[in-house]
Amino acid sequence: MNRYRTRSAVLLLALLLTSVCLSAHAVQDPEFRQFLDAAYRKHTGFEASLDQLQTYDRSSLSTEDQLSYDLFAWYLEDQILIRALALGEIDREDVPYETLLHHHTTTRFSPSELFEILRGAVEENQAAVNRCLSEIQLPGDSFHAQMEAVNKTGVQKTTQAGISVAAEMQGYVDRAEEALRPCFAIYPVDPVVVTPVPGLLSAAGFRFGSEAQGRPNQVQILPGRNGVPYYLRLTIAHHEAYPGHYVQEHNQNQLTHLPEFRQRWGFGAYTESWALYGEQLAYDMGLFEDADPLHRLGFVESKLWRSTHALADVGLNGMGWTVEEAVTRLTETLVLTATEARTRVTRMLEDPGAATASYTGYLCLMRFRTRAQEALGDDFEWAAFHRVILETGPAPMEILETVVDCYIEEIAEATPPTD
Repeated sequence: MNRYRTRSAVLLLALLLTSVCLSAHAVQDPEFRQFLDAAYRKHTGFEASLDQLQTYDRSSLSTEDQLSYDLFAWYLEDQILIRALALGEIDREDVPYETLLHHHTTTRFSPSELFEILRGAVEENQAAVNRCLSEIQLPGDSFHAQMEAVNKTGVQKTTQAGISVAAEMQGYVDRAEEALRPCFAIYPVDPVVVTPVPGLLSAAGFRFGSEAQGRPNQVQILPGRNGVPYYLRLTIAHHEAYPGHYVQEHNQNQLTHLPEFRQRWGFGAYTESWALYGEQLAYDMGLFEDADPLHRLGFVESKLWRSTHALADVGLNGMGWTVEEAVTRLTETLVLTATEARTRVTRMLEDPGAATASYTGYLCLMRFRTRAQEALGDDFEWAAFHRVILETGPAPMEILETVVDCYIEEIAEATPPTD
């Protein structure tokens, strides 16, 4: 993997230089240096000290150790920034938005580059939502009125079905468990139970089971007929269970041979983007083909929701949008009141870049997959591609891209040329 070694060596140097520029005080703080040095030795297994990081002979390391080495360098940069912000050594206002964007998305997209990408995604997702609404033909002369009709119709369908929301979503989970198994090399075998849980902060979430507590793996949902809106239930089932969070976290739990930080590390640009990718994979594998049109609406509306929030974040923090412009974009594109939109915009101002993480990561995963499919053609295998993504473990998208490129190169080199 000479290609990986060369590209990642350049990346490593850039990361280290960026770390020093971001918070020279944090790097020079003896106590923090001691902490980083201990963490470096403990979590990577390398005997070399942190001071040797910049001069270490990486060419003597195995490919797997090189990857761990580069991932930990990225981790150190991230910790230096987060520590300086948490301790008030630097003000968030003094950190360039591009730096915060790098922290949250784990990419090197500039604000203007990401803005254009997200603007195109919002337009595409909005057009898909409009096509679905046109197919469904519910009453209403505006997007908001039509979505209100969607929710009312969903409550009616739930009442007529005569089964609980949990039982309905359990059917989606069970079907996906079997249908998507061929797409993965490592796949969980323990069942997932859809369980209503009062007081959840969101409509749904995944929670691993506990043998000691007698609790199975759970997709936890808000109770009630509209705790999880009807049109979102199929999408959420795939997001949380198969092939979303459960599959990704199960794979991560198998990485016991890797350094500890690679087993435990997690961030939205990887974990949440995988769950969004899981929604897409279920769609691409045909699990929405025979679904209620309202469920297909939920799939595209989910993407519109996240892409619009990401666009508003970049517009507000990186492209000169006013608060009112961001609020208007949210209220006109999504089912949000002005008060709800203003609350979300306030969060974007308090934590710039956070709203971009999951959707930007999802776009990266889709780009990696498309690149692999186009390069490998008939040699592309779903299970092999997903194994590369999942068995690398949580990784910044800029490093994961290099890993995927190496995978493509290896498969291409191993494939005999055709006459």
